Amino acid sequence: MTNPIDQSAQRAVEGDTERDQVAPANDNAPEPERWPHQLWLDMDGVLADFDSAASKALRTDNSYKWEWLHGSKAFWDTLNQNPNFFGDLPPMVDCLVLFDKVEHLRPIILTALPKVGAEEVDAQKRAWVAKYLGEDVRVVTCQTHEKPDYCGLGDVLVDDRSVNKARWEAEGGRYVIHTSANDSIRQLREMGVI
Repeated sequence: MTNPIDQSAQRAVEGDTERDQVAPANDNAPEPERWPHQLWLDMDGVLADFDSAASKALRTDNSYKWEWLHGSKAFWDTLNQNPNFFGDLPPMVDCLVLFDKVEHLRPIILTALPKVGAEEVDAQKRAWVAKYLGEDVRVVTCQTHEKPDYCGLGDVLVDDRSVNKARWEAEGGRYVIHTSANDSIRQLREMGVI
């Protein structure tokens, strides 16, 4: 299912290799060898530190417990008091350790949007990626449950949540449950991705 906010996403699913048309930084340098599948990276919890920002906004040391006690509506109402919450997320301390290791594979950021305020959050997440990872890094946004719709045979998703693992693997992909950059790099090496 294509998210109308990111119309380029359908081209990625249908095999448009727009990502292969990006010129190398040095025109005389050979194109780095590409892994034949697509590497997808989740944003929140893998690259951007959603948990610390949410805990700070909620004035708690455990945002998950806070949401459980106060409810999802109160949780999102509080976070939305910062009109650029997702754009202001700090990077994970090891964000660039992971990204620098896989950047030559031209990963696509596959990140979920909330049900309310999706257009604003989409813009914030794209701005975050451009600021921290580069303006040429592709971003696909969707609802969490739609992530497996973007999986091609052999594709790998690095995500801190396991909610989509079974469906992603059922589509023929491989899944890395992210706990740290070093652990994800280890798993990607074991898979032969890097």
